[in-house]
Amino acid sequence: MSTIQTLLITVGTAAITAWVTGLIIAPRIEARKARILAAHKDRDQFSDSVLTILACCARLEAVEIPPEASASIRRSLLVERQRWLKQIEDATCWLVDNTHRWAGTYVGFGGYRDLVLRYAAAVRFVFLSERSKADKVVILRELTEPVQEMFFARDRLRRAALVPEQREKLAATLDRLDREHENDGP
Repeated sequence: MSTIQTLLITVGTAAITAWVTGLIIAPRIEARKARILAAHKDRDQFSDSVLTILACCARLEAVEIPPEASASIRRSLLVERQRWLKQIEDATCWLVDNTHRWAGTYVGFGGYRDLVLRYAAAVRFVFLSERSKADKVVILRELTEPVQEMFFARDRLRRAALVPEQREKLAATLDRLDREHENDGP
C-alpha cells in the first residue's frame, strides 16, 4: 500500500467519523447538556428557597414590634414582617409546585429524595396551618436548618460529617409533625 493510499484512507476514516459524530452523537450530547443545566438551575432555585425561608425566619424571630414604638414605626415593622411572610409563602409555594423538577435530581438511595419531598410538603403545610405566626416560624426554621446543612453547606467535609445527624434531626421533626397531624384528625 502506498503512502497516498494510506493517507486517503486515514483522511476518509476521519471524515466519516466526524460526520457520524456530528450527525448522531452531537445532538444527544447537546440535549443531555440542556437537561443537566436545567437540573442545576432547579437545584439552585431549591437552594435559594431554603435560604429565603431561613433568612426570613431569622428576621421574623429577631424583629419584634416594641410596644413603645410610635404608630409609624409599628406600621413600618408590620409591613416588613408581612413582606418576610410573603417571601416564605412564595418560597414554600415554589418548593411544592416544582418538586417534579428538583426532587428527581437527588438520589433515592438512603431516602434523601423521600426526605426532601416530605420537607417540601411539610414547610408548605406548616405555613398554611392555623398555628400562630411565631410557632410557624420556629417550626419552619427547625425543618429548614437541617436541609441547608445536608445539601447546601459550603464546606464539603463538614457537610459530609453532619449529614447523618442532620438527616436524623429532619426526620425526627417530620415524624413529630406527622404524629401531631394524625392526633388532630381530619
